[in-house]
Amino acid sequence: MSIDEKVITPCYLINLEQVTQNYHEFFSLIHISGRQDILAYSVKANYDISIIKELDRLGAYFEVCSKYEYNLLLTYGINPVKIIINACSGTGDVFDWGHRSFLIILDSPEQVHIWVNNGCVNEIGLRVNLNCLTQDDRFQNKVSRFGLDLQSTIFKNLLKKVDRSKIVCLHCHLSGNNREPSIYADAISEIYSYIKEFRFTSVRNIDIGGGFKIGDNYWKFSDYIDAIDQACKVRGNDIPIIYELGNSLVINVAEYHTRIISHKEINGSNIFIVDGSSLHLPKIAIKNLKPSIKNIHAQGESYDCSVIAGNTCKEADVLATFKIPITVAIGDEIVCYNIGAYSLNTLNTLILGMPKIYVKENEKIFMRIGKYNFLIVCRYMDCFIPQDNANNDYSIIDEKLNGEFKGLPGLYSFVNDSGEIIYIGEAHQRPLSTRIKQHFRVNDTGGLRYKLSQEEIVELEHSTLCVCPLNLGKDDIRRIERELIVTYHPPFNFV
Repeated sequence: MSIDEKVITPCYLINLEQVTQNYHEFFSLIHISGRQDILAYSVKANYDISIIKELDRLGAYFEVCSKYEYNLLLTYGINPVKIIINACSGTGDVFDWGHRSFLIILDSPEQVHIWVNNGCVNEIGLRVNLNCLTQDDRFQNKVSRFGLDLQSTIFKNLLKKVDRSKIVCLHCHLSGNNREPSIYADAISEIYSYIKEFRFTSVRNIDIGGGFKIGDNYWKFSDYIDAIDQACKVRGNDIPIIYELGNSLVINVAEYHTRIISHKEINGSNIFIVDGSSLHLPKIAIKNLKPSIKNIHAQGESYDCSVIAGNTCKEADVLATFKIPITVAIGDEIVCYNIGAYSLNTLNTLILGMPKIYVKENEKIFMRIGKYNFLIVCRYMDCFIPQDNANNDYSIIDEKLNGEFKGLPGLYSFVNDSGEIIYIGEAHQRPLSTRIKQHFRVNDTGGLRYKLSQEEIVELEHSTLCVCPLNLGKDDIRRIERELIVTYHPPFNFV
């Protein structure tokens, strides 16, 4: 979707409504099949706090591969009993920090040794290496280095020392380039054979991993669920499956927005420069990137465009080239879709730093400041009436802070046209709307205008007001305000 003038580019726009839709689409299929399976979001796909909190609200579990990701979820307020740890080799003593998790899945003999030496206290899962399946040409002869070889002498000797009643899950993750549903069904059948062969009678979940290819040219969620469900029924058992959805769950929940800011002609080709960069985009998206042009001919003269390039010194920083030139103008908006996976947590911040992050929820647009989403309310001059003795028009503020936000305290911020946060304030003894209005009144000694120079007032008048309603007490609101001020150093806060 096109963004309005209050949103500063370059930026990511995350659509939480799409996150909810994707989750419900997958989970409704599980319910229709009558299964009791678990959806565990693979956190490495996107660390964004809004995505994770929305999935938590919807009831998802979470899969992590490191202590860093585990601790990140804890800072987001995720209950550790909803976290599945895939302890890749080199994770360290996962039992030391992950003991409160829903499940720890071991990947190597060394980790199993640690578990045995700890007295097999924790219930655990085992990651199974399924290279036995890669002889099938569907895998294109790709083999995996992960997991345990259950047929090896090392593992069989280890098995003599373990408490099998504590092995409650077997896990596999396919490594082949072909992700057709039948391969997942084969993996399920192989896991069932291991359960029987090694008498893993306490297994209550099978973790099938992720990597599903969802799209018009691939498969649907229902294709995978149907294939896996059928494989379970053939085995005469119905152990709940854990799905580790990552890319397929979030790839279409984010867009990248940038605007054309300049133009040059070289050897007869018109090259347009945007305020963003291809470095802000995930590598997996660049090859098939087809940016969309919005607000064509937004400002001034239009030209035939051959190249859209990024705003860095990298020669290869190109977002699009056109064999048949298209017509664009300075100010036109470029939108790159389907970049929700492996983007924000992997992008290159060379020269431009991190793009702004905006979140769309319930038809409202929020700006991310720290870990908090600030609702974009209005431009300062939408409310301020510069004529002497005129009353300001606060109808936009009242409308935005009505309904679910009415009467709430919280934080507010003024953001200039360059995206710099110039002021962060708080309201705790009165509603946000009451406190904010002080900063629009010319002669209010408690307002911001009274404390600024004329030059600073001009910058304030060209800023955008954002608010973050918080149903918290005074101490918590002030703590968050201090945290954000220390992080962003707003020049008008006088600290």
